[in-house]
Amino acid sequence: MSDISSRKLSLSGNKLSSLPDDISKLSNLRELFLSRNTLTSLPSTFTSLSSLEKLSLSRNAFTAKDLLPLAKLTKLQSLAVNVNPLGVKESDSPLDSQAEIASFIAALAKANNLTTL
Repeated sequence: MSDISSRKLSLSGNKLSSLPDDISKLSNLRELFLSRNTLTSLPSTFTSLSSLEKLSLSRNAFTAKDLLPLAKLTKLQSLAVNVNPLGVKESDSPLDSQAEIASFIAALAKANNLTTL
């Protein structure tokens, strides 16, 4: 997969159980919708999506530990993670600012005795 200039990608509801490492080559991606799949983790290269602003991971099987690396996505402004086994009370609406996302990830880490990356 070469560098693609897509800005928005929806893979929701496709019964995906994993994502390829090559997803990191979508360097211009701003919005990514992965809800209603069976994902349990993100590839280690996922944090290379440095332009990502909106991410939906709702209705998958992510745990708190799986989401901690999202703290590295500094442009992320909207994160939906409801209906995942996170070990903390989750919001039904997306987190809508970098500060809310950072606070949520810190709460995930604390509630699950994990270290943020």
